[in-house]
Amino acid sequence: MADEPSVDPGADGDPAADGAPAETPWDADVVLSDGGTVHVRPVHPSDLERWRRFHGGLSSDSVYYRYFSPKPRLNVAELTRFTTVDMADRAALVAMLGDDIIADARYDRWAGKDEAEVAFVVADEHHGRGITTLLLEHLAAIARLNGIVRFTAEVLADNRAMLAVFAKAGWPLSRELDSGIIDVVFDIVPTPDYLNTVERREQRAESRSMARLLHPRSVAVVGASDKTSSVGRVLMQNLMGSGFPGPIYAVNPAHRQVANMPCYPNLQAIPDDVALALVAVPPDDVESVVDDAIAKNVRGLIIVTSDLPEPGDGGVSFARRLVTRARGNGMRIIGPASMGVLSTSGDVPLRAVLAPTVVRQGGVSISLQSGPLGIGLLELASRLGIGLATFVSLGDRADVSGNDLLQYWEDDPATKVVLLYTETFGNPRKFARIARRLTRSKPVVAVRAGGSADPTTAALYEQAGVIRVRTVRELFDTARVLDGPPLPRGDRVVVVSNAASPALLALDAARVEGLRPAEVGIDTVGEVLEALPVGASLAGGVLQLTHRAMPADYAHAVELLEASPDVDALVVIFAPPLPDLVALPVDALVEIERSLTKPVVAVMVGMDDGPLAPGSRVPVFAFPESAVGALGRIARWVRRQAEVPAGETRRPDGLDVDAARTVIGRALAARPSGTMLPLSEAEALLRAYGVSVSAGRAVTSVEAATAAAVELGFPVALKAAGIVRRGRSERAGVALDLHDASEVRRAWEGMEAELGPAALVEVVVQAMAPPGAELRVAVEPHPALGPVVTFGLGGVLADAIGDRVPRLVPFAPGEAAAAVAASRANRAIGSDERAVSGVIDMLERVACLVDDHPELHTLVINPALASTDGAWVVDVTAHVHPAPAAVDPVRRLV
Repeated sequence: MADEPSVDPGADGDPAADGAPAETPWDADVVLSDGGTVHVRPVHPSDLERWRRFHGGLSSDSVYYRYFSPKPRLNVAELTRFTTVDMADRAALVAMLGDDIIADARYDRWAGKDEAEVAFVVADEHHGRGITTLLLEHLAAIARLNGIVRFTAEVLADNRAMLAVFAKAGWPLSRELDSGIIDVVFDIVPTPDYLNTVERREQRAESRSMARLLHPRSVAVVGASDKTSSVGRVLMQNLMGSGFPGPIYAVNPAHRQVANMPCYPNLQAIPDDVALALVAVPPDDVESVVDDAIAKNVRGLIIVTSDLPEPGDGGVSFARRLVTRARGNGMRIIGPASMGVLSTSGDVPLRAVLAPTVVRQGGVSISLQSGPLGIGLLELASRLGIGLATFVSLGDRADVSGNDLLQYWEDDPATKVVLLYTETFGNPRKFARIARRLTRSKPVVAVRAGGSADPTTAALYEQAGVIRVRTVRELFDTARVLDGPPLPRGDRVVVVSNAASPALLALDAARVEGLRPAEVGIDTVGEVLEALPVGASLAGGVLQLTHRAMPADYAHAVELLEASPDVDALVVIFAPPLPDLVALPVDALVEIERSLTKPVVAVMVGMDDGPLAPGSRVPVFAFPESAVGALGRIARWVRRQAEVPAGETRRPDGLDVDAARTVIGRALAARPSGTMLPLSEAEALLRAYGVSVSAGRAVTSVEAATAAAVELGFPVALKAAGIVRRGRSERAGVALDLHDASEVRRAWEGMEAELGPAALVEVVVQAMAPPGAELRVAVEPHPALGPVVTFGLGGVLADAIGDRVPRLVPFAPGEAAAAVAASRANRAIGSDERAVSGVIDMLERVACLVDDHPELHTLVINPALASTDGAWVVDVTAHVHPAPAAVDPVRRLV
């Protein structure tokens, strides 16, 4: 070993001379359990010297646990084997931190089996960061794609860390001890328990990643300055004025001192640790600052700078290149074009924002996908008295996204309500999955700029349990009610008012928002009116006080009505008889506020919007419509949360994934660029997933058609299988209700005359389905949100009717039923249990089909018939296209 020749990475004929590895579908930036990041990719022959260095840095214990023997050095043959894999029968992934390998995971398939042996090794200084578990997840995804269903491993009995990784991965294990070695065997099928385990690991890791940015122990401002009105000066002032208890460093090569503190020429010149850096430098200098931060081991950057340079491949690619470099070196980035972050919770308050506004501490957290709007939003929050826990301006969102913040806020005890301002979706499926889980414990309210008219965006928010609003003002109005008294348990509301006109406005708004006037019991009515001035009345959901009502009357009425089991929420309106009495009942309402157990919103005509009083949780609105609108949105959200059962996906029994894959593969093998499936193949695709399709036979001649009709039994339908059918006539390639062989022959000849022989290369003879409500189910791609399932009334007039309720895949429990209930087709289906359950089952199966097979580009079922016999597909068209590079959705990615 001492005389072993060295390896020259550039030598001709050497395995390391193949050049830098090209990016593959298995390349990924990942977040580790401690919140740090690394880059994962397949090993490559050019890694030979890196692998030598990696192995040379391992401790003797790590080497022994990996090889079961001392192996201080590896020879060229061994290194070549370790760095040369086919990513099929032999696969290996390395975790990269900068240019260094810090971990290796690999499997080798057992000859002739669907099993593979796995092995792992991690650099000693990176133990305990969750690298092995994460690499195991990614390795299993590759193995599943290559037909491997089971992993085996040999582990020394005292290697407790490796045994714990397998035990906690989420798969059931079998273990057998033999001569000090434990044989571990486990199936790598992504079971619900495994998926849930992966999701929880992902949530914890990404939450810690955000905590490093929002709760740093030290902060540097790169671009700090004393120049009046400069960005660097504003950031320094706001940061220093926030009460941040940790060290603050100024960085600017043009200054020796800023804000009466030393100013360093660069980050590396700072003698102490730097956790977070705010970057406010000219665009051309950002790249060098990122490199400087990497060298300094800074954990996070907030890049305020906007308008980054646009080299040949465009500005976005430039930003992405910076992010890739940062993530690969353990660092996260907020921005570019961020206006900063604010955190009031915990022991480390942080106001690293451009806005000078001071906001009070509270339970509302905000994610803003905009820089310029940030100052206005913070000023509005301050004016309305909304207490903030966290505020993050994501800017151009090159790295950190709203999904990352949702993961953090789920566990953040300070966050009670989440507000989102979004413009685009990066990963809508991940958003839906995270938000669906988060909204089980905390309300999320969202406004999407440019997306208010898109019904699919509305469907995404509804499925995710998010309260959708149209404007920023509605965003804050809803937050004020959510952050106030308890949530409503129902939709019954009472309006308490001393004036008729605003009470009528409130009642009209309540009906529009889906709230019901409460029918208060006679005993409560008598008790309320007994102590009120003569002329007061309580009927139709309105307690009408007279203009003589005093503060004590308001307090008396609110206390009694709030305690009534017939009331879910109250709208309290005060119209002052004189301008100087605008706040007359405020003190009395504040006095009883602590005992409130139901939501109460106040409309004080003449007062500004805000809290009832400093520190009060009762929100005040200037006009009834805004107050009732917020209350109605929240009541609808509460009702839907109660209606939709908890859970992530719904998969019926009897889904034959392999059979469907065979149908799609056959079509793409014939036409690799994509094609419309023949009707018989489209029907086979549906049958593979248990969707009921009317019995049929594919034929190629009129003689075969008549024979098939006799076999199936008359009446039958005749359909040209290779064209898009746009009606129900021979001209459209459809002939219905054929009662004998002569009618079949005439229909064939008529279609041939209308469409030509080429259209009849394949024809399907189909048994007529029992009559029922005609429905349409379709799957189409959305440019931003992925595949969308739509449901509604079908038939030849389906396009004109336009009844299309959208739902995104995958479906959570209850999604199919909600789509049916929201459609106008609901009335046509009726209340027959078999019809309703049949339609719901069909929708769930179609959703699973498109979710499992990204090659399925479009699918249109029209019509399907719903009757007492269930739901049957009568006609379907389907197009398949090549799918993007296969990436297992189970893999955890940034």
